[in-house]
Amino acid sequence: MKKNFKNTFLYTAVLLGICGISACNHITDIFTSKKSSYYNDKMISADKFAALTKITDKGVKKFQAQNGLFILMDASDSTIIASYTTDNSAAVTDKLYDSGSVFKTFDVAMGLESGKVKNSDKFDTSKPFVIDGLRVTDPHGSHKSLSPERILVESSNIGAAKIAAKVGGEYQYNFFDKLGLLSKINSYNIESATPVFMPKEEWINNKKVITTVSFGYGVADTPLHIITAYAAIINGGKYYKPSLDKIANKEGSYVISEKNSALMRGYLRKVVTDGTARRADSDKYVLMGKTGSADKLNLATKEYNHDNAITTFVGNFEHNGVDYAILVMLDSPKALKETYGYNTAGWNVVPITGNIIEEFIK
Repeated sequence: MKKNFKNTFLYTAVLLGICGISACNHITDIFTSKKSSYYNDKMISADKFAALTKITDKGVKKFQAQNGLFILMDASDSTIIASYTTDNSAAVTDKLYDSGSVFKTFDVAMGLESGKVKNSDKFDTSKPFVIDGLRVTDPHGSHKSLSPERILVESSNIGAAKIAAKVGGEYQYNFFDKLGLLSKINSYNIESATPVFMPKEEWINNKKVITTVSFGYGVADTPLHIITAYAAIINGGKYYKPSLDKIANKEGSYVISEKNSALMRGYLRKVVTDGTARRADSDKYVLMGKTGSADKLNLATKEYNHDNAITTFVGNFEHNGVDYAILVMLDSPKALKETYGYNTAGWNVVPITGNIIEEFIK
């Protein structure tokens, strides 16, 4: 996957140098013991779960990926329904990675919640955004003046960077912290690896870090972190720590207002109908969500491989009165003839997500 902002790749590599590779590649137990697969038999049958794992396996094989995973969650309170990885030695709480443009979901929500960005605002993306010597471009998109909604639909790096610059580093850090993206998950017998990012004092005044974080480089999270934060954005604005079972009177905290959550749902629906997630749109369900494709970081060399990507889709759909959140990820998928040489999320994890949802709602 080619990008035109290679300067941005310094940041997670620098972080890994600070904390040490062994710490950053920390493997922890998920739930009460390490599991590469899990399902809540009160919420999904064994046969249905097996069918979803087969779809994931098939997708990994088709795109010749190193491995893949999915998480299914009740978005209303972050109850995990099912999770699965094709890597038998790892769980969805283990893998720390830059998730790329899925972070634009959090960036746009941050802008709205700060009050410094309005639904009607426009951001000029017609030319590169240059800040402190960092040059940010949009590999695709209309290169026009974009609203917050269109920044998500077109997955504009420039638009996301300009929102972050308008909001500022301290608010950005605090907002991401409220979303749980900067803390180890340790609740209800669930434990995760610890996210990797710049210390607050080095982050909030560093314009390059503020910029790269806005489009998903510089904070390494696990898939469970990402889907839990996403659920908070679209469930009315309330963050709940993930759990394996329904917790009566589970306590949560508002991260965005209900009004802004409703706006975000509308934006994320447009990503599916008009944007990078079109290949999962269907008349059988109503899907919202965001794609992300990030160049893969080699932990040993601390360098990014611009030909290898980690691709992610995180979204939500309603079925039988439940609003489900879903995350699907592939590690190093290959470009195929039928994908016209692209290995980005819209061409691989998005159609896999559609297949998983169709099977789930049967």
